[in-house]
Amino acid sequence: MAQGRYIAFLSHDDLWMPNHLDICLREIQESDADFVYPLGLIIWTDEKNRVFAFDSNPKSHHTWLPASFWFFKNELAQQIGPWKHYSECLMPPSQDWLFRVRKAGKTIRMIPEVTVVAIVATGRAGVYERRDYLENKQYFERMCQEPGFLENELTKVAIYHAKLENSLAVWPPLRKGLTNAVLKVARCLGMEPFKVRFALSYGGKGSFIKRFHKDTGAHGPNKPKIDK
Repeated sequence: MAQGRYIAFLSHDDLWMPNHLDICLREIQESDADFVYPLGLIIWTDEKNRVFAFDSNPKSHHTWLPASFWFFKNELAQQIGPWKHYSECLMPPSQDWLFRVRKAGKTIRMIPEVTVVAIVATGRAGVYERRDYLENKQYFERMCQEPGFLENELTKVAIYHAKLENSLAVWPPLRKGLTNAVLKVARCLGMEPFKVRFALSYGGKGSFIKRFHKDTGAHGPNKPKIDK
């Protein structure tokens, strides 16, 4: 029902840097892309934060982009259609919609600037049921009050990944290699790798969202049930 020329989403537990919309608007006007997105700072529970980027290549095996990163033309939404109900999708409805954008051959552009701070609910058991917002508030206040907030956080990310590269741990790269091998086989068999990945990890259609609701308490006391 949006009537504006452009559409942007901001999930309730994520944050935009003050320049987010200005940067996205400039990029989509200068590039004439259908869809643009910035980089983002992903906040995990274990302080192993990371910079998040999306691979727009339709042949990529790893193509997840939270809706808080999205900035696109209204006519794109009209062409692709609405999000599907989660019970109809192997992957989350937002990612299913983005897959349809990629499959339609629409122009997607990355903006090489961090303008989103995404505080993921995954790993924060019951976070929605508790209406826990203190961590989000802390990051918002730091964004507003701390000079060099983003530079400080990106430095921490760089240090963490430098240590990770020098680590002797065997399982993480082995697991990633095995996952990629399975997804490549799936593509050779004519299957969409990202959908296969979700099916193997969570089960059938709607399974990921149901587990997410359960883990975060999204349907806990006093919560409106998400319906079609």
